[in-house]
Amino acid sequence: MGTLNFQAAKSLIDTLQLGNITADEFISEFLDDNTTSLVALKSALLAFHADENAYEVNTVELMPNVEYNRATHTGKVTFKYTVNFHFGCADIDRNELARETAAFAIDPENRILTIHIHDKIQRDTVDEF
Repeated sequence: MGTLNFQAAKSLIDTLQLGNITADEFISEFLDDNTTSLVALKSALLAFHADENAYEVNTVELMPNVEYNRATHTGKVTFKYTVNFHFGCADIDRNELARETAAFAIDPENRILTIHIHDKIQRDTVDEF
Protein backbone atom coordinates (compact mmCIF):
# COMPACT_ATOMS: atom_id res chain seq x y z
CA MET A 1 0.00 0.00 0.00
CA GLY A 2 1.23 3.48 -0.84
CA THR A 3 0.48 6.43 1.41
CA LEU A 4 0.32 9.98 0.09
CA ASN A 5 0.27 13.00 2.40
CA PHE A 6 -0.76 16.48 1.28
CA GLN A 7 -1.12 19.79 3.06
CA ALA A 8 -4.69 21.06 2.86
CA ALA A 9 -5.94 24.59 3.39
CA LYS A 10 -7.63 25.08 6.77
CA SER A 11 -10.47 27.00 5.13
CA LEU A 12 -11.17 24.11 2.77
CA ILE A 13 -11.23 21.57 5.63
CA ASP A 14 -13.46 23.85 7.73
CA THR A 15 -15.89 24.26 4.83
CA LEU A 16 -16.11 20.47 4.48
CA GLN A 17 -16.55 19.94 8.23
CA LEU A 18 -19.37 22.50 8.37
CA GLY A 19 -21.17 20.73 5.53
CA ASN A 20 -20.98 23.73 3.21
CA ILE A 21 -19.40 21.58 0.49
CA THR A 22 -19.68 17.88 -0.28
CA ALA A 23 -16.79 15.45 -0.15
CA ASP A 24 -16.88 15.37 -3.97
CA GLU A 25 -16.42 19.15 -4.04
CA PHE A 26 -13.63 18.95 -1.44
CA ILE A 27 -11.63 16.41 -3.41
CA SER A 28 -12.34 18.24 -6.69
CA GLU A 29 -11.15 21.54 -5.19
CA PHE A 30 -8.14 19.95 -3.60
CA LEU A 31 -7.01 17.98 -6.66
CA ASP A 32 -8.26 20.32 -9.37
CA ASP A 33 -6.44 20.48 -12.71
CA ASN A 34 -2.88 21.80 -12.58
CA THR A 35 -2.77 22.29 -8.83
CA THR A 36 0.40 21.46 -6.99
CA SER A 37 -1.55 18.73 -5.17
CA LEU A 38 -2.49 17.02 -8.45
CA VAL A 39 1.09 17.25 -9.69
CA ALA A 40 2.25 15.76 -6.38
CA LEU A 41 -0.35 12.97 -6.65
CA LYS A 42 0.85 12.08 -10.15
CA SER A 43 4.46 12.06 -8.94
CA ALA A 44 3.58 9.88 -5.96
CA LEU A 45 1.65 7.45 -8.16
CA LEU A 46 4.58 7.31 -10.55
CA ALA A 47 6.97 6.57 -7.67
CA PHE A 48 4.53 3.93 -6.40
CA HIS A 49 4.68 2.12 -9.78
CA ALA A 50 8.36 2.84 -10.55
CA ASP A 51 9.47 -0.67 -9.56
CA GLU A 52 7.32 -1.91 -12.46
CA ASN A 53 9.15 0.29 -15.01
CA ALA A 54 6.46 2.94 -15.06
CA TYR A 55 7.74 6.18 -16.52
CA GLU A 56 4.68 8.45 -16.56
CA VAL A 57 1.27 9.01 -15.02
CA ASN A 58 -0.41 11.36 -17.45
CA THR A 59 -4.08 11.47 -16.45
CA VAL A 60 -5.95 11.29 -13.17
CA GLU A 61 -9.75 11.41 -13.13
CA LEU A 62 -11.71 11.66 -9.89
CA MET A 63 -14.87 9.60 -9.89
CA PRO A 64 -18.10 10.93 -8.31
CA ASN A 65 -19.67 9.86 -5.00
CA VAL A 66 -16.78 10.42 -2.63
CA GLU A 67 -17.67 9.04 0.81
CA TYR A 68 -16.77 11.04 3.93
CA ASN A 69 -17.55 10.66 7.65
CA ARG A 70 -17.30 14.03 9.40
CA ALA A 71 -17.10 12.43 12.85
CA THR A 72 -14.07 10.23 12.07
CA HIS A 73 -12.55 12.47 9.36
CA THR A 74 -12.21 9.44 7.07
CA GLY A 75 -13.60 8.48 3.70
CA LYS A 76 -13.13 6.78 0.36
CA VAL A 77 -12.46 8.21 -3.06
CA THR A 78 -12.37 6.40 -6.38
CA PHE A 79 -10.21 7.66 -9.17
CA LYS A 80 -8.73 6.28 -12.33
CA TYR A 81 -5.41 7.10 -13.87
CA THR A 82 -3.26 6.07 -16.78
CA VAL A 83 0.19 4.62 -16.12
CA ASN A 84 2.70 4.37 -18.97
CA PHE A 85 5.09 1.41 -18.79
CA HIS A 86 8.20 0.54 -20.76
CA PHE A 87 8.79 -3.18 -21.34
CA GLY A 88 12.56 -3.33 -21.70
CA CYS A 89 13.04 -6.80 -23.18
CA ALA A 90 10.55 -6.19 -25.96
CA ASP A 91 11.33 -2.45 -26.27
CA ILE A 92 7.64 -1.50 -26.24
CA ASP A 93 5.62 1.07 -24.34
CA ARG A 94 2.11 0.44 -23.07
CA ASN A 95 -0.51 2.45 -21.22
CA GLU A 96 -2.63 0.80 -18.55
CA LEU A 97 -5.71 2.25 -16.90
CA ALA A 98 -5.92 1.78 -13.14
CA ARG A 99 -9.12 2.31 -11.18
CA GLU A 100 -8.52 2.64 -7.47
CA THR A 101 -10.82 3.10 -4.50
CA ALA A 102 -8.59 4.67 -1.92
CA ALA A 103 -9.23 5.33 1.73
CA PHE A 104 -8.36 8.79 2.97
CA ALA A 105 -8.16 10.58 6.28
CA ILE A 106 -8.06 14.24 7.17
CA ASP A 107 -6.11 15.53 10.15
CA PRO A 108 -7.87 18.88 10.74
CA GLU A 109 -5.41 20.08 13.39
CA ASN A 110 -2.31 19.52 11.24
CA ARG A 111 -4.17 20.17 7.94
CA ILE A 112 -3.01 16.94 6.33
CA LEU A 113 -4.93 14.87 3.81
CA THR A 114 -3.66 11.28 3.70
CA ILE A 115 -4.65 9.03 0.80
CA HIS A 116 -3.96 5.29 0.97
CA ILE A 117 -3.47 3.57 -2.40
CA HIS A 118 -4.34 -0.11 -1.91
CA ASP A 119 -3.52 -2.07 -5.05
CA LYS A 120 -0.72 -1.91 -7.57
CA ILE A 121 -1.17 -2.79 -11.21
CA GLN A 122 -0.03 -6.39 -11.56
CA ARG A 123 2.14 -7.30 -14.55
CA ASP A 124 3.80 -10.48 -15.64
CA THR A 125 6.97 -11.02 -17.67
CA VAL A 126 4.73 -12.76 -20.21
CA ASP A 127 3.23 -9.31 -20.98
CA GLU A 128 6.53 -8.34 -22.59
CA PHE A 129 6.37 -11.01 -25.30
